[in-house]
Amino acid sequence: MDIADLEYSLRGLYSTIGTRLIEATPEHWNSAFLRMRLSDDSVAHIIESDEGHEDIVMCTDEILEASWQLERELKSQGRMFEKAAPSSA
Repeated sequence: MDIADLEYSLRGLYSTIGTRLIEATPEHWNSAFLRMRLSDDSVAHIIESDEGHEDIVMCTDEILEASWQLERELKSQGRMFEKAAPSSA
């Protein structure tokens, strides 16, 4: 599978992550980023505002599950990210 086909196949997961990210963030946020950093045996999840908001936003179970599915799908295709930042903007 080439990268374009892989990206197309993952669009449902990207959509789920984006939708759940919107639901998890405060209403006064206009955009948000879910930063996922891969280490040797885990993925760190950080939700941030690029507008400077300092609210602490925790990942929901749905965001975590979709990001783990994304990781599994990428690994099954022999690909992996070092850092990804899906946005709800």
